[in-house]
Amino acid sequence: MKRKMLLIIAGVILLVIVAAGGGFWYMSTQPLYKPGMVREMGTSLMPPAQPMDTEKWLVEPNIELAHFAVGEGRNVLIIHGGPGQP
Repeated sequence: MKRKMLLIIAGVILLVIVAAGGGFWYMSTQPLYKPGMVREMGTSLMPPAQPMDTEKWLVEPNIELAHFAVGEGRNVLIIHGGPGQP
């Protein structure tokens, strides 16, 4: 009887671990941004006035992006996918 109960408990624990792993895998393969999300937020796509002679771009009143310039030509913004994400 005890052995049967231990097997049932072990099976339930294994099922929970597999379900949690599957949920984590599914969530980590979903995009963080989907086209149209900015439009749905109602946020203006025009950036605020930029402070002069600083190495930060003002995105929103409390959000800044640090940047640096190398070479000549137009500025280019490259945003990577985060740690471990291309």
